[in-house]
Amino acid sequence: MEKRMMTHLPADLPLDQKDLQRAAARERERQREDGERANRRAKAEKERERSHGRENRERA
Repeated sequence: MEKRMMTHLPADLPLDQKDLQRAAARERERQREDGERANRRAKAEKERERSHGRENRERA
């Protein structure tokens, strides 16, 4: 699984509500994209397995 480095902000950096909302929206978008990538990988793997099974049956 892909690991991302978290940017650590200084504790005294003031964040307003808008900053927090934007950060939360970015995190939701990142998680959505990660989920989509995982789904594409799983679908591709399933198709590869199906394809290999078909090839093996055709050879028999």
